[in-house]
Amino acid sequence: MATTTTDHKHGHQMPEHLAALEHTNTVIDVVQVTSKTPYKEVNFIGTYCAICFGTCGAYAGFVMPATSLAIINSDIGMWLLD
Repeated sequence: MATTTTDHKHGHQMPEHLAALEHTNTVIDVVQVTSKTPYKEVNFIGTYCAICFGTCGAYAGFVMPATSLAIINSDIGMWLLD
């Protein structure tokens, strides 16, 4: 059987394992609303460049072997299929 405690803020019964959560709430707002844009910050520019370089690297990792296989196949010739 679950033990319940009384929530003094709202006056309703709360299970004991959730009563500890009541003590972790704060009155400070976590979200700050601002009109400042993040697009000129160093962290944003660095993250954007890292994503772009990662995408280019992944594309190059696919394209280079694909084009090399076509060149190797033309050098070997079609004697493998005979």
